[in-house]
Amino acid sequence: MYSATIVIPAVEAALSRRGFAFPKPGSGIGKDAVAARRLAYDALHSLTNGTPSGISKLIGCTATTALVMQQAAAGFYRSPEERQAWLDEVRGLVERSTQGLQSSPDQG
Repeated sequence: MYSATIVIPAVEAALSRRGFAFPKPGSGIGKDAVAARRLAYDALHSLTNGTPSGISKLIGCTATTALVMQQAAAGFYRSPEERQAWLDEVRGLVERSTQGLQSSPDQG
């Protein structure tokens, strides 16, 4: 599992590739905002093992809505392969960013 501080930038980048903005409080309930919130929730939950209430604060929704998202995560996608591709994309971005941190020269 990864820290949310590392996963959030990866989710932002992956959402941007799909034409979505990272969900923020007050980002609305339009179709794009809902899709972005669902994708962000699934990635954050899968890669950080965060709680619904903790993730809800990061993506601008209520804890109850986040809990519903957790229970219905598989239904967001057309297939299990599509969900796995999304999670793999975000995980790949996270791993690239953490490798970059590990290979940076020590400033110490």
